[in-house]
Amino acid sequence: MSQIHPELLNSNHPPSHSPLHNNNNNNPSSIATLHDGNSQTPLIPSSSKTQEQKFCSQFLLVRLIEKLPFSVKLLGPSLVLVFIVLVFSWIIVSLIAREVHSSATLTARSKWTFFISELVYCTLQERTLMTFLVASSVSGSTLPDDMFNQLFNVRNQTDEALRTLLSLTNNDVIPSSQYIETFPIALSRARQNWTSMSPSSVYESIAFFNEWNSMMISSVIALNAYIQDPSYSLLHGSLYHLLYMKELTGQQHAIGNIRVMRNLTERLQDEQVMIQNQAKFSLLQSQWMASNNLEIWNTFKQSVLVNSSLLLSEWNNNLTQQVLNIQNVETLTKQLTEAYISSVHQRNIGLLVLWMVMDLLIVVFCIWISLQFSHSIQLSWNNLQEIVRRQELYKSFIPSHVLLQLEGNNEEENVVEETEVRASKDDVKSKASNTESSTIDSIDMKHHNNKPNLAARFELYLDRKRISMLQLKFKGIEEILDFIGPNEIVEILKDVFERIQYASKASHGLLELWKDDSVTIVFNASKDQARHEQRALKTCMELKYRLTDMKKSKWLSNIKAQYLILASSHLEFQFAVHSQECLCGNIGSADLRSFKILGSIYENLSRLISFADRMEVKVVCEESISKLARTFFHTRYIGETELMEEGNIEQTSQVFELGAPLDVSEDEWLYELANKQKNDEWKDYNEACKEFFARNYTVALSKFLEHSIKHRNDLATENMIALCRKHSR
Repeated sequence: MSQIHPELLNSNHPPSHSPLHNNNNNNPSSIATLHDGNSQTPLIPSSSKTQEQKFCSQFLLVRLIEKLPFSVKLLGPSLVLVFIVLVFSWIIVSLIAREVHSSATLTARSKWTFFISELVYCTLQERTLMTFLVASSVSGSTLPDDMFNQLFNVRNQTDEALRTLLSLTNNDVIPSSQYIETFPIALSRARQNWTSMSPSSVYESIAFFNEWNSMMISSVIALNAYIQDPSYSLLHGSLYHLLYMKELTGQQHAIGNIRVMRNLTERLQDEQVMIQNQAKFSLLQSQWMASNNLEIWNTFKQSVLVNSSLLLSEWNNNLTQQVLNIQNVETLTKQLTEAYISSVHQRNIGLLVLWMVMDLLIVVFCIWISLQFSHSIQLSWNNLQEIVRRQELYKSFIPSHVLLQLEGNNEEENVVEETEVRASKDDVKSKASNTESSTIDSIDMKHHNNKPNLAARFELYLDRKRISMLQLKFKGIEEILDFIGPNEIVEILKDVFERIQYASKASHGLLELWKDDSVTIVFNASKDQARHEQRALKTCMELKYRLTDMKKSKWLSNIKAQYLILASSHLEFQFAVHSQECLCGNIGSADLRSFKILGSIYENLSRLISFADRMEVKVVCEESISKLARTFFHTRYIGETELMEEGNIEQTSQVFELGAPLDVSEDEWLYELANKQKNDEWKDYNEACKEFFARNYTVALSKFLEHSIKHRNDLATENMIALCRKHSR
């Protein structure tokens, strides 16, 4: 129903007139309007109409999108990706374009700086020549013939540099460029003052050139505020220091030339100015040396500093050469600056072109990939739609009542399957004698803990990795098969497998099937496990303890069940622990596959068990894993056996027997007391082994003989005695 207009809430109509209390609520006229005299108040406001129109527009837009081809829908995200790439590329191109503009600006400012430097050099030469001419005229000295020609040439160079600088005038680049426009008039006036040869006019002209050059040099240093490139700033600073030092040298040259026109007081003032200029020169030199290009500084040191001796007899030549040397260093600085700016500008342009080309290639590649994916997915979608269409056609030929029963039974079958799975798992727990069920349950638990990799674990694959394996050998089971019935055998094996299954689950090991009266527990095979060798060792000793305790506490104590007493006296358990690289994975076909371990590890375990049987010991391990075993258990060396390595190559490996743990918890102190005597027995045995490995066979033999007197039934000791006698011959 449409919303009521807010004005109706404040209406003076009685409640009986309200459409909400009208019995004829379905009447459109009563819902649409209220009559109050000649006026009508609409119940459906304009805002509600706008919302309905907006909703209709959105609905039509959604329907339009749904009718679009599937390939166009797939192309939408690709176009969004292309748009994002374009936006990112535009940002990069804008940044690079800004760098190109910056390098172009640096080029323009460098040209401006070079022209200012050229103009300052020309005015410096003109000032020097004019002061030299005036001083020669006053002193009556003979002038060179080409002196006036040099002066006119320098004036022409000054005028040419000034015209070039005026053509490049830009107030945004040089803050003091407005003074350049007034320079030609002032320069003409200064040149006229020279012709009068009066001291005041000469001093005024010198002051003009000094002020002009200082102003231009200040405009050069003002450019430093616009420079952000550190390398260019270093070169620009070098140019400024050279330009300033050149001007200071030129001022000293001019002051020295007009000394003949000065009285004593004025000469003293000139000497103070020259001292100040020399101090400024030294200060600039020290500042410049602290942060300068190595090539420029070496050139300056070799050309300027070496030839800086100023003799009064050769004042003019020395100062002229000094200015020329500084000018040469300045020329080198200009060349380095031009080369650097050119390289930066070319690099920026190259980056701009390269990125634009890469951007174009990326966009084309994205569009091509999008089209390929869209086409591939479109084909799969069409095939899926065709399968669905065929299923609908097949269903149309099935009678409706049969189809209803089939679709209804699917849910029931799912419930039944879940119930059967739970029942089968309960049956597996209750029937631990079924080793295959135990293996399946262990694998099922493994997959339950790794649900995200469930599909991948059923694929066919083989992976080479190092695994650890524990093998338990049932010794003497054939002897009791003829004396007890099948049910009793089931009960005996049930007790054993309950403890085996518990140990494998507690250590997250993979319990394999019964084979040749043996059961194996594998670690780090179906999934990665940290410290799998340690897991195998501790699981082995824990299982040995539980089986021994089972025989003593359950089988021997049950007087009524004679078959348990028989099993306790005849059934023995021998253990072997081994670790090596194997191939692990699912093998088979698409319809039938199983997890297998390929390698010689089973053969090696069988040889270790056989060696343990010959030595009549319970638990053995090979040489590589014995190093870890020594940190947890008492061990002793009992001999050597041949094990299979890669390439079916037999290699001799030492065999060790494992005893009680080194660290026993407080609740196991009785177990510790029971094994303390045996561990003390191994102390003498291990000392004899140390002598044996040190090749002191005579000493080792005597200790083994002493040990054999106390332990006459120890076959391991007899074996070591035989080895000592063999090596001592």
